[in-house]
Amino acid sequence: MERVQGTVERLEYQRHQVGRGRAGRPAPTVHIYRFRVAGNTVELRHGAALPLNEGDQVTVAGRSRAGVYRAYAWDNHTWGARLVEPRGMAAAMRGWFPAIPAAVLLIPALGLWHEGAGLSARAASVTAAVAAAAFGIWAVRGFIEYARYRRAARLLDA
Repeated sequence: MERVQGTVERLEYQRHQVGRGRAGRPAPTVHIYRFRVAGNTVELRHGAALPLNEGDQVTVAGRSRAGVYRAYAWDNHTWGARLVEPRGMAAAMRGWFPAIPAAVLLIPALGLWHEGAGLSARAASVTAAVAAAAFGIWAVRGFIEYARYRRAARLLDA
């Protein structure tokens, strides 16, 4: 995780619609900003339009992948805007939400697999184990992503 500070140059904006809207609600949209700061290409994705213009003074905390920094925290000094995502209890639950079913599914996965179990019990055990593994992977990814945002916020404040 690195911190980059400077002036926004070569700003590109793209709006990407994700899925379709339901029952009169608008479709979810991702706003993608690509720009250069201090000679580094930065990509910032968010669910709402952000106050960002060419020539703004910004500080970005992010991770470099394939020469592009993915912004996890962002501070626009020109507009006085700050973005550190995710926030609050809902963001912290990003990892716990799938972890709970993973733990619950491990009980039948381990308990049904024994010497005297029939074929259907063993099939249920394997199914539960696969589902627990999928939920577990989802949970770990959520915890890692949340930790990245928290680390970026601390780096931005430094």
